[in-house]
Amino acid sequence: MKTVTSLLFFCFLFIQHASAQIFCSAKDSSKWEVLRNLKQESPLKTWEKVTSSLLKTPYVANTLEVAEDTALVINFMGLDCVTFIESTISTVRTLHISEKNDFATFAENLEELRYRAGKLQGYASRLHYTSEWMEQNAQKGFGSLVNGNNFVAKEFKLNFMSTHADSYPLLRNKTHLASIIEMEKRISPKLFFLPKEKISLSEKDLHHGDMFGIVTRIKGLDIAHTGFIYKKNGVSYLLHASSANGKVEISELSLSDYLKKSKSQTGIVVFRWLDTVHS
Repeated sequence: MKTVTSLLFFCFLFIQHASAQIFCSAKDSSKWEVLRNLKQESPLKTWEKVTSSLLKTPYVANTLEVAEDTALVINFMGLDCVTFIESTISTVRTLHISEKNDFATFAENLEELRYRAGKLQGYASRLHYTSEWMEQNAQKGFGSLVNGNNFVAKEFKLNFMSTHADSYPLLRNKTHLASIIEMEKRISPKLFFLPKEKISLSEKDLHHGDMFGIVTRIKGLDIAHTGFIYKKNGVSYLLHASSANGKVEISELSLSDYLKKSKSQTGIVVFRWLDTVHS
């Protein structure tokens, strides 16, 4: 009976100053108690501690689909490439910027990062496309879009979700689908793109802890995968939630070599967020 109770227990907390109800397990709130004690002297060192704590966390897809964006989902027990990014950045921001470092404050910071205008207001308010996620969070002051000598401006035209609605369980709901179609018509994110053949020439422009997005040739889609840049001996590697290996890990291949394996992956866009985090 205790096992069943623990599996079915979910915390539903109303957050002061936030619009969302929280959907999480007891294990997630317990994991926060571990993470909140990892603050170091600098945001970069805290990021290293937090990501180290999350290494080997199982890769789990579609964890945000359980609540239809009527509640803020927090899941440290299973992460995909985006929720790994969001959970990590929100943790570091909570520990270094916020006056409190409790679970509710972390949830506020996560909501602000995950949703357009920082508020959960239905399915289409989530920043589903990573290029818009980066653009919006740069506008919020949470980071900057990295540019450099080998980067080129790129505008994304997006309609993958509406044209592949069968791949998104919640888009069986016609109201959700209509809101996504309307959202796609409104947005055309503009970022700076680094072609994959130029990555090895641009290592100085890529910093330890930067967020990257891998740009794809797939029509109507912007980013196929995302993670953090992890520097080893001046070379960029991926610190990411890997679907192929089923866990959060640091890649064996360099970022440049990783991209060379795929014809559909053309390069990266980069979001520098650590510079905006000050204690």
